[in-house]
Amino acid sequence: MTSTSTSSPRSVFRWPMSDNPPESPSGGRWQLDRIVAELRLSREETHSIRRDGEARRAPSREALQAILDGLTEALFPRHYGQFDLDGENIDYFVGNRLSIALDGLCDQIHRGARFVGDELIPGYRREDAVELTRQFGERLPVVRGLLISDLRAAFVGDPAARNFPEILIGYPGMTAIIHHRLAQAGLPQQSLFSDAVIQRVHEYSEGIPRLVNSICDASLQTGFALHSPEVTIAIVDEVAKDLDLRRLVPRGLEPLEPMEPVMVAPPPPVIRQTNGHAADFTDGLSNGNGYHPTRSTESRVPPTEKRVPLESYASRKKTLSFFAQLMDRWK
Repeated sequence: MTSTSTSSPRSVFRWPMSDNPPESPSGGRWQLDRIVAELRLSREETHSIRRDGEARRAPSREALQAILDGLTEALFPRHYGQFDLDGENIDYFVGNRLSIALDGLCDQIHRGARFVGDELIPGYRREDAVELTRQFGERLPVVRGLLISDLRAAFVGDPAARNFPEILIGYPGMTAIIHHRLAQAGLPQQSLFSDAVIQRVHEYSEGIPRLVNSICDASLQTGFALHSPEVTIAIVDEVAKDLDLRRLVPRGLEPLEPMEPVMVAPPPPVIRQTNGHAADFTDGLSNGNGYHPTRSTESRVPPTEKRVPLESYASRKKTLSFFAQLMDRWK
């Protein structure tokens, strides 16, 4: 006797009457009993990575993504939230998104600190997590102001951009900037590199992007190894020493070294003709153009200034008339 069912074929799976039902997992072709036993041995003894004590719950990546989406909608409700919001319900929408996002953020902060297991980490206690979340929420208006400045800079720097919503919604880089600003919002110190450290990085790198990346990356790794909350000048100096870089001292700050006095001989007197050419007729061997065939620097006697008369006007006129007559005969 075969029982019939009125449910849909997708709701109840029935094996055909002609085939035998599948074997149990323990005796099946996959040999699950052996695989499960080996995995248990690897998990508990051979390759155990579990800490002693109770199991701790790690932060949820999906929950963090939902928190980011909710905060972004609260910052830009009409662009990332609902476009049909008006002046009456937009504040309720923003308040609702903030309430959900901040509650989830507080839970994730507390969960992350508990997962690490260090009682000195901020957020290990529930009260500390609430205070950190409250400080984060207070900085959200400042974060939105920074994002607007980033948006304007992107609009000015991209001639292909037509309006702000296009950049805010369509540019992937703007999404990355939003996430970066939100990640920095809760920090008491907004940068790991102070102005003095940035100046020192510039002195070693001289503005070359490749060297800037190398110095900053190595400085971050060194600071992490030293458990330093920020990158210091000493860390940058150590990194530059490892990279064999020399520091470029800014102009005006070089150490002054004593200089020996240098005796400069006065220039020799120059004999000038009335036509402006220099000549030396002390021994009668100069040609009037500064050339002296037998003069040596050792035996040179400073000459006295003399004035050599130019060719008279009458003689020059006579010479020109001679050449004029010669040209007439040639013609």
